[in-house]
Amino acid sequence: MKHFIVLAIMAIFGTSQNANAQLIVSGNVQNERGEKVEYVSIGFNRDSVGTISDGNGHFSLKVPAGRTNTLVFSHVSYLPTEIPFETYSAGNELTIVLKDKMIVLPEVTVGKSSKPKTIEGRGMPMPGSCVLTGRGTPDGPEGGPMFTVDKDYIISNILLKIQKCTYKECKLSFNLYEKQDSQLVNVLQKPIYQTLQQSKKDFTLDVEPTDILLLKRGTEYYLSVSMVDSDGEGTLMIGASAKSGYYRKGLINGEIKKVPVCPAIAVKGNEL
Repeated sequence: MKHFIVLAIMAIFGTSQNANAQLIVSGNVQNERGEKVEYVSIGFNRDSVGTISDGNGHFSLKVPAGRTNTLVFSHVSYLPTEIPFETYSAGNELTIVLKDKMIVLPEVTVGKSSKPKTIEGRGMPMPGSCVLTGRGTPDGPEGGPMFTVDKDYIISNILLKIQKCTYKECKLSFNLYEKQDSQLVNVLQKPIYQTLQQSKKDFTLDVEPTDILLLKRGTEYYLSVSMVDSDGEGTLMIGASAKSGYYRKGLINGEIKKVPVCPAIAVKGNEL
């Protein structure tokens, strides 16, 4: 498999509460400080119906006839929020307040003589590319490597090989998850966003996290990249590596799948 292709399609769902009415749920998402929350996944558990909040936290969702499930608002930086049918079926403009996840950042000291080491390499380059095309949306797939560290590290750089970008502008999101049993638990305060502009030349995107990202010895991690927004449609070509990659797509409960190709991502860090 040489390519993974993302077609970011916003489906239009014909809905009605009865034969003559259509239920449209709309409103705004904010945090406890009144700040607008962008790229929130909104939908029903184990259901393909859903939408996302835009850059200003606004959302609108057409609910198919017969749906009376609890509506779930999900974002990696906040606790999931559930809104019952009795609340959203009233047809009023909603204001959804998300509560912060309590993520405790570690206190660490890195020696001055410590130089960044490659923790996770890109692997052997493959012909072809990992291709993202269409419009970027937060409910699109994320992909990347899983890896385990044999020592404690603080991530200093995340490196991604970019081959070509035809978007006038697009936004990438990097997420780091810790694998706990069969669950992936996000360890970031918020995703790391990087904006790319149109370029036909190969280059390496060098991301320096602003938060302390501690990798614990003997722990398995999943580092993913996805395209969450774009100025119109285009194509983003990312270098491909001949090693196992892991991908998932889903508004709420995306299933993770293993495939024999991975975006060319490398991770560097300082040993503790």
